[in-house]
Order: sequence, then C-alpha cells, then structure tokens
Amino acid sequence: MNIAVEIGAYGVRSTVQHEGKTELAHLGDSLSPYLIPPQAFVTKKGDLVVGQLAELSDITQGDRIFLDEMMPTDARVVEVYTELFAFIKRRISTLYKQPISSVTMVVPPYYKSVDPRKNNILEAWKCNEISAVGFISSDVSVCYKCLNLSPGECALVFDVGHNGTILSIVKRDGNQFQTACCRYISGIGGRAFRNFIYSDIEEQSQLQAPAMQLYQVQNIDKISHAIMEALSSQESVVADVPFTAAYRYSISRQNFQEMIAKPLEKVLNESLVCVKDAGESIDKIQQIVLTGGCSQIPYIRQLLGVFFNTGNAVGKKIIVPANIESAMFNACRGAFIIQSKTTSTLKF
Repeated sequence: MNIAVEIGAYGVRSTVQHEGKTELAHLGDSLSPYLIPPQAFVTKKGDLVVGQLAELSDITQGDRIFLDEMMPTDARVVEVYTELFAFIKRRISTLYKQPISSVTMVVPPYYKSVDPRKNNILEAWKCNEISAVGFISSDVSVCYKCLNLSPGECALVFDVGHNGTILSIVKRDGNQFQTACCRYISGIGGRAFRNFIYSDIEEQSQLQAPAMQLYQVQNIDKISHAIMEALSSQESVVADVPFTAAYRYSISRQNFQEMIAKPLEKVLNESLVCVKDAGESIDKIQQIVLTGGCSQIPYIRQLLGVFFNTGNAVGKKIIVPANIESAMFNACRGAFIIQSKTTSTLKF
C-alpha cells in the first residue's frame, strides 16, 4: 500500500492509495478525522508525545515542538519524526489491515534536492522499516492535481499558509511539471491574519472597559482563528470573548480585509519578482493556482482577479479549491497522479 504524507502548519495529513482509489487517511479524532496537530510534546521526564495528545498536553509540564518549524540541527529532530511516522504507520496499517510499502513526502518547493531535512525524514522512515521513500514539491503536486498545462506553459502558485506564503512558477517541460522559481514570504499568512484580529479584540475591549483583562490567552488565540474562518463565509461575526468581564466582540468582513490588505499587496508585488526570476513574463502565465489554509478567504481571490486581470486583453484563469478540504489535501492527492505518470517522485 502506498501513502503520501504532508507536514503543514495547519496539520499533518495523509492520503492512501487503496484498491485503485485515493482516500484521505483517518489520522485524527472525531472532531478532526483527517488531520493531526503539527506538534510534538516532550514531557519533563523526556517522554515524547505526538497527535492530539501533544496539543492537549499541559505546557507547564514540558516543551511543545512545532513540526513544520523543525530544522536539521534541532535536538531530537529524527526522534520526533520517527515517533510521528510510527503513529501514522500504526493508524493506517490498522485501518486498512495492510502494510505500507512506499511513502511519498510532499514538501515545500524551497526544499532543495540536497536539503538536510530530507535526510532526517529518510532516516526516520527507515527507523520504521520503510525505505521506499520519495519526495515531491507541493506546488508541482497541486498542479498535477488541478491543472492541465500544455508543454511549455506556466502556472503561478499562491500557497497562502499559516506561517507565510510560498510563491512559485511551475512549468510543464515535456511530460513533467517542474518548479522554475519559488519565493517564501515569511510572516504573511494565517498566523499574522489571526493576530490582527487578536490585537483588535484587545484594542476594542480596552476602549469599552479599560479594566478588563484577558484571562486565557490560548482561548483568545483560538477564538481569533475561529473568527477568521467564519469571515470566509459570513459578512460579519459576533463572538463572546472570555475577559474578566462579559465582552462581545464584533467584526465585519470589510474590517478584516482592511487589516490584511497591506501584507497581501506585498505578496502580489513579490509574485511579479518571482515571475521575472523564472525568466518568464506575466503574459506567459496561463493559470494562477490558489492553495493553502488561507485560500478560502474571499478577499485573496478578489485581489488576485483584480491584480492579474485588470488591463489584460485575455484574463487569466484563477483556480481556487472548492473547500478547505481540497485546499489541504490536493497536494497529497496529486502525489499519486505523479506516480502514475512518471517513474520517480523526486521532482526538484
């Protein structure tokens, strides 16, 4: 049985190729069946925990590790990966009652072919008795899933994630899609957008009642995230916030758009640099693909349409995932399409 795995800031996810079908792997619990938190937890005794238990662990009793932020030089990095992959292997093997024969790791396009993080991953899978491990760039995989480019055509991929935004130019060269250029803009993504709401909650509450104070920062963080998600489908949101006194916070979609407009303008300008660095011109970009955990924010789609189609004789098609599930899993699904069309999953 073949599986694809992606470790993202919004969660660890996997797809399974089973009986000729590609299915989402049930890694999580009833509240989030297909995702597990991208975290590990090291207790004061040195025990290592992954999955939902890592997120629920008391931060005063150990240290939390964010998987997508780990670097090759970090202490226990291979051990953390090994425990994570053991968890995934147990869940999938138990569910499908079959052993895993090969793994495709979906990684960001800024991973190079000799990136030491890949060696950490390979070693961790070998510790789990799986040596058939390949790597595929997430932008290439998404394009295999979502696009039908002709030879020589290019697409511009906007991956607006949690910690930042990845811009990349994907070009079809013969029968393969390849990354021609990519740029990573750190700090412009879901975390920053959520923090804008968090700051607004603090500011507005102090205007109404200066004596009020937050009593659980983590809860406010989760509420800010929930508000951001709700604004993707609602024109305004009203939420009760746990302060020392009763407080009800409200925000409109228009207000939220004004908060994120300036950072997104920077991303759009950076995309032009990415096109130039790839040796292409905007005229040669046939399609624009929006993906990532923030792809459901309507304002981002609106900005892309205005920025790239205003003044152009031929409008560019903007591909948007139908829902958050598609946004999160298209790259993993695309990995199996690549396997069926090529002999190798290593495409850097």
